[in-house]
Amino acid sequence: MENKKELGNVEDTEEIKDLKENSADQVVYEPRYWIITSIAVLITAILVGGGLWWYMNGKIMNETTELKQKISDLENQILSDKIDQDVIAGDVGTSESEMNNDDVEAISTSDWQTYSNEEFEFEMQYPVDWNISELNDRINFMAPGAQDVSFVIFVSDESIDQTRSSLPIFNVPGREVSSETNVTINDIDWLKLVLDTQYQVVLLAQNNGKTYVAQYSTFKDDIGPSIVSTLKFTE
Repeated sequence: MENKKELGNVEDTEEIKDLKENSADQVVYEPRYWIITSIAVLITAILVGGGLWWYMNGKIMNETTELKQKISDLENQILSDKIDQDVIAGDVGTSESEMNNDDVEAISTSDWQTYSNEEFEFEMQYPVDWNISELNDRINFMAPGAQDVSFVIFVSDESIDQTRSSLPIFNVPGREVSSETNVTINDIDWLKLVLDTQYQVVLLAQNNGKTYVAQYSTFKDDIGPSIVSTLKFTE
């Protein structure tokens, strides 16, 4: 009996040794698995984070582009509304006789400077002290000290009739054309529209598939026709 107990103790001792060896192996190899797992988690986090950053960055850029376009469209609408409000208030325009007078000999353009636009293929002269601002397909000319635009050029890829119907100046309810004539200025054939306010003139002409619109008022002076008389197409 004592021998059996001793033998059992020996067997128990060997099992304990095996357990210790297995535990030692686990202690040796477990850190490797933790390192691999940690690296895998880190790589996954980088990929997910990078993808999220790429998505958000692209979304922000698209929203920024859309916002800039909306701002530009809003600026155009504000300028158009400003002209319309001034016309209604009587701040721009002249008498009908002055408005229909296309005789521009009284105004000298010898000291004017030249504005050229390669994209829209035209050039024209304007007073040297005037300011210019370009907004997409619209070029605004403003006299010194003026609170509104003095002369505007629009350029459209649509026909004359389509361009005419989409002009902001006709967005005012009840706005109508009092006269419509064909005129030739500086060898360019224009369709001349005089609005019922008797203060606002719109000229439309076509060249190389584009429609050009010149819009001006003649309340304070007749400088608008003088500017139009210098306009010419470069192509």
